[in-house]
Parts: sequence; structure tokens; C-alpha cells
Amino acid sequence: MSSGITLELLGVVAAIATLAVLILRGTSLRSERFEHVLRAVWPDVWRLRRRVVPLIERAYPPLFAVGWATREQLVGVVDASPAAVRRELRAQPDVYPGTLASLQYLRHDGKRVFEVGSYARRPDGLFGKWQTHVRVFPVPGEPGKSRIAAHHEYNPWYAPVRHYRAVEFDVERGAAEARRMLDRFKWIAAASVP
Repeated sequence: MSSGITLELLGVVAAIATLAVLILRGTSLRSERFEHVLRAVWPDVWRLRRRVVPLIERAYPPLFAVGWATREQLVGVVDASPAAVRRELRAQPDVYPGTLASLQYLRHDGKRVFEVGSYARRPDGLFGKWQTHVRVFPVPGEPGKSRIAAHHEYNPWYAPVRHYRAVEFDVERGAAEARRMLDRFKWIAAASVP
């Protein structure tokens, strides 16, 4: 197991332990303190998701754990590495890693190119009504660039059925929000898939 995945697993354990302590101390799940601590410890497990989610897909296909990112959701390409984009998104106070999101991919030369980051902007906190979901993909052969996909939708923690049925799923609003979230980077290409 790679050291990155090991660190991600430790992050999950630390987050669960921290949340358990807060809950045992009677901290309200909707309190500002809970949100602040949760934001600080919420793990970014993109490496672990890339390893585990395809196994889930093979074991239980109806779960739809892996899916194809549609062309409609593609926002464009930024002149920044996936690592730089991940850091930028994680630095934003209302952005959480999409730990439980499905794993998306694009096709390049007939092969799957899996996302290397999934993030949800939730301006009303983890349990808020809406989220803008941003996915980060590598650009094959161009390590200093990232392809971005996004959409705006119900937050699955708030309305799981509406979320998974894509009720009020809005790619235009998601694209506009993703551009604002990543406005410090130069957008070098419009939405496209090779």
C-alpha cells in the first residue's frame, strides 16, 4: 500500500475519532464549533477512492460507484497541476472533499482516466441544502494541467433521494461556480474531451 493511501486511512481514523469525541461531549451537529472542527479534520481520500471504488463497482455493480463524467459537466482546462487545484480547493473554507462521491472518469485513447479529486462547495456547511460538486481530472501527457468538471445539486447529506435522482441538477450553475472557485488559475481551454 502506498504511503499516500496509508496517510489517507489514518486521516479517516482521526476524523472518526474526533467526531466521536465531539458527539460524546454533546456538541450539536449543526453548531459552528462542530462545523469548524469537522472542516479541519475531514479527510481528502482521493488516492484511497481510486483504489477502493473500482473494487466496489466490480463487487456490486448496481451501486453505480464508478461512472463516466458527461461532456455537459466539463468546464474546461486550467493551467495548473491537479495537486495545485486540490490545494486551492481545500484552502477554501466552505469546500469539503467528496469522500463518498462516486468515482468519475473520462475516456482518453480508449482508456479510463479517473478523477484525482472530488470536492463539494457547501456555503451553508456540511449539512446545507446545496452543493457545487467539482471534479479534477489529469490531462494525459500534460502534468501541469487539470481538466475540471462541475455541477450544482442537492447536498446528499441534506436530501439524499433528490441528490441521487439528480433533482434540480444544474451544470451551467456548477460550471460558473467552478470558474469562480478556481479563478486564480488561467483557464486555457473550453470544455472538451480529446
